[in-house]
Amino acid sequence: MNKQIQYQEPIVHLVVRFSDRVLRVEDTISEHAKILTERGAVWFGKLGKPVGKPNLQKMSHQIARGTPTYLYLVQKTASSYGVYRGTIVEVKTECPTEEKPLIPSYYFHSLDIDQVRFWAKLIELTAVGKDDLVKLLSISSTDPITVTLQSSMAGFFVVRETRRFFSDDR
Repeated sequence: MNKQIQYQEPIVHLVVRFSDRVLRVEDTISEHAKILTERGAVWFGKLGKPVGKPNLQKMSHQIARGTPTYLYLVQKTASSYGVYRGTIVEVKTECPTEEKPLIPSYYFHSLDIDQVRFWAKLIELTAVGKDDLVKLLSISSTDPITVTLQSSMAGFFVVRETRRFFSDDR
Protein backbone atom coordinates (compact mmCIF):
# COMPACT_ATOMS: atom_id res chain seq x y z
CA MET A 1 0.00 0.00 0.00
CA ASN A 2 1.41 3.34 -1.07
CA LYS A 3 0.95 5.92 1.67
CA GLN A 4 1.29 9.59 0.95
CA ILE A 5 1.70 12.26 3.55
CA GLN A 6 -0.57 15.23 3.02
CA TYR A 7 0.11 18.59 4.58
CA GLN A 8 -2.89 20.31 6.12
CA GLU A 9 -2.92 24.11 6.05
CA PRO A 10 -2.27 25.44 9.57
CA ILE A 11 -5.26 26.77 11.46
CA VAL A 12 -4.78 30.44 12.38
CA HIS A 13 -6.15 32.38 15.30
CA LEU A 14 -5.61 35.86 16.70
CA VAL A 15 -4.09 36.86 20.03
CA VAL A 16 -4.91 40.44 21.08
CA ARG A 17 -3.54 42.31 24.06
CA PHE A 18 -6.04 44.48 25.89
CA SER A 19 -6.08 46.67 28.96
CA ASP A 20 -9.04 48.02 30.87
CA ARG A 21 -6.90 51.03 31.88
CA VAL A 22 -6.15 52.22 28.34
CA LEU A 23 -9.77 52.88 27.43
CA ARG A 24 -10.89 53.55 30.99
CA VAL A 25 -13.30 50.65 30.80
CA GLU A 26 -14.17 49.11 34.12
CA ASP A 27 -14.12 45.53 32.82
CA THR A 28 -13.75 44.85 29.09
CA ILE A 29 -14.55 41.16 29.42
CA SER A 30 -17.69 41.76 31.51
CA GLU A 31 -18.95 44.37 29.02
CA HIS A 32 -18.68 41.82 26.22
CA ALA A 33 -19.93 38.88 28.28
CA LYS A 34 -23.09 40.78 29.28
CA ILE A 35 -24.11 41.33 25.65
CA LEU A 36 -23.12 37.78 24.75
CA THR A 37 -25.36 36.40 27.50
CA GLU A 38 -28.29 38.67 26.60
CA ARG A 39 -28.09 38.41 22.81
CA GLY A 40 -26.11 35.28 21.97
CA ALA A 41 -23.27 37.12 20.22
CA VAL A 42 -21.03 40.17 20.67
CA TRP A 43 -18.61 42.13 18.51
CA PHE A 44 -15.05 42.71 19.76
CA GLY A 45 -13.12 45.52 18.08
CA LYS A 46 -9.35 45.92 17.90
CA LEU A 47 -7.90 49.43 17.75
CA GLY A 48 -4.90 50.46 15.71
CA LYS A 49 -2.96 48.44 13.18
CA PRO A 50 -5.33 46.29 11.11
CA VAL A 51 -5.04 42.55 10.67
CA GLY A 52 -3.65 41.89 7.20
CA LYS A 53 -6.02 40.91 4.40
CA PRO A 54 -4.44 37.45 3.80
CA ASN A 55 -4.94 36.52 7.46
CA LEU A 56 -8.50 37.88 7.45
CA GLN A 57 -9.20 35.72 4.40
CA LYS A 58 -7.69 32.64 6.09
CA MET A 59 -9.86 33.18 9.15
CA SER A 60 -12.97 33.75 7.01
CA HIS A 61 -12.32 30.55 5.05
CA GLN A 62 -11.80 28.58 8.25
CA ILE A 63 -15.07 29.91 9.67
CA ALA A 64 -16.92 29.11 6.43
CA ARG A 65 -15.59 25.51 6.57
CA GLY A 66 -16.73 25.16 10.17
CA THR A 67 -13.19 25.10 11.56
CA PRO A 68 -13.12 26.53 15.08
CA THR A 69 -11.35 29.89 14.90
CA TYR A 70 -10.47 31.76 18.07
CA LEU A 71 -9.72 35.21 19.37
CA TYR A 72 -7.49 35.04 22.43
CA LEU A 73 -7.68 38.15 24.61
CA VAL A 74 -4.67 38.63 26.86
CA GLN A 75 -4.33 41.15 29.68
CA LYS A 76 -1.19 41.55 31.78
CA THR A 77 -1.81 41.02 35.48
CA ALA A 78 0.52 41.61 38.42
CA SER A 79 2.09 38.16 38.17
CA SER A 80 1.09 36.66 34.82
CA TYR A 81 -1.63 37.07 32.18
CA GLY A 82 -5.40 36.87 32.19
CA VAL A 83 -6.39 34.87 29.11
CA TYR A 84 -9.83 34.60 27.49
CA ARG A 85 -10.81 32.66 24.39
CA GLY A 86 -13.65 33.70 22.12
CA THR A 87 -15.10 31.64 19.29
CA ILE A 88 -15.20 33.76 16.13
CA VAL A 89 -18.11 33.38 13.68
CA GLU A 90 -17.41 36.44 11.51
CA VAL A 91 -14.64 38.97 10.90
CA LYS A 92 -14.85 42.48 9.43
CA THR A 93 -12.63 45.48 8.86
CA GLU A 94 -15.39 48.07 9.33
CA CYS A 95 -17.74 48.71 12.21
CA PRO A 96 -20.76 46.40 11.95
CA THR A 97 -23.23 49.24 12.60
CA GLU A 98 -26.09 47.09 11.30
CA GLU A 99 -25.62 45.07 14.50
CA LYS A 100 -25.05 47.98 16.89
CA PRO A 101 -26.91 46.23 19.78
CA LEU A 102 -24.12 43.61 19.74
CA ILE A 103 -21.39 46.24 20.30
CA PRO A 104 -20.58 47.41 23.85
CA SER A 105 -21.40 51.11 24.26
CA TYR A 106 -17.87 52.09 25.30
CA TYR A 107 -16.76 51.71 21.66
CA PHE A 108 -18.94 54.69 20.81
CA HIS A 109 -18.26 56.76 23.94
CA SER A 110 -14.64 56.10 24.92
CA LEU A 111 -12.77 55.96 21.63
CA ASP A 112 -12.69 56.98 17.99
CA ILE A 113 -14.67 54.18 16.34
CA ASP A 114 -12.86 54.85 13.03
CA GLN A 115 -9.63 53.67 14.68
CA VAL A 116 -11.13 50.20 15.21
CA ARG A 117 -9.92 48.32 12.14
CA PHE A 118 -10.72 44.74 13.04
CA TRP A 119 -13.99 43.31 14.31
CA ALA A 120 -14.64 39.75 15.43
CA LYS A 121 -18.14 38.49 16.14
CA LEU A 122 -17.98 36.08 19.07
CA ILE A 123 -20.52 33.49 20.17
CA GLU A 124 -18.52 32.35 23.18
CA LEU A 125 -16.05 34.02 25.53
CA THR A 126 -14.41 31.94 28.25
CA ALA A 127 -11.59 32.45 30.72
CA VAL A 128 -8.84 29.95 29.98
CA GLY A 129 -5.45 29.31 31.51
CA LYS A 130 -2.17 30.60 30.14
CA ASP A 131 -1.49 26.94 29.28
CA ASP A 132 -3.98 27.26 26.41
CA LEU A 133 -1.46 29.54 24.69
CA VAL A 134 1.34 26.94 24.78
CA LYS A 135 0.09 25.14 21.64
CA LEU A 136 0.15 28.38 19.62
CA LEU A 137 3.08 29.66 17.59
CA SER A 138 3.50 33.18 16.27
CA ILE A 139 3.30 33.13 12.48
CA SER A 140 5.81 35.97 12.14
CA SER A 141 8.52 34.46 14.31
CA THR A 142 7.52 30.79 14.82
CA ASP A 143 8.23 31.25 18.54
CA PRO A 144 5.67 30.03 21.04
CA ILE A 145 3.25 32.89 21.67
CA THR A 146 4.06 32.72 25.39
CA VAL A 147 7.64 33.76 24.53
CA THR A 148 6.53 36.38 21.99
CA LEU A 149 4.16 38.03 24.48
CA GLN A 150 7.10 38.61 26.81
CA SER A 151 9.52 39.87 24.18
CA SER A 152 7.29 41.98 21.91
CA MET A 153 5.25 45.11 22.51
CA ALA A 154 2.93 44.42 19.54
CA GLY A 155 -0.80 44.71 20.18
CA PHE A 156 -1.79 41.56 18.32
CA PHE A 157 -0.34 38.39 16.89
CA VAL A 158 -1.55 36.01 14.23
CA VAL A 159 -0.84 32.54 15.55
CA ARG A 160 -1.11 29.01 14.27
CA GLU A 161 -1.61 25.71 15.92
CA THR A 162 1.28 23.32 15.71
CA ARG A 163 1.50 21.66 12.28
CA ARG A 164 -0.51 18.55 11.64
CA PHE A 165 0.28 15.86 9.11
CA PHE A 166 -2.01 12.99 8.16
CA SER A 167 -1.54 9.91 6.05
CA ASP A 168 -4.14 9.51 3.31
CA ASP A 169 -5.59 6.37 4.92
CA ARG A 170 -7.04 8.24 7.91
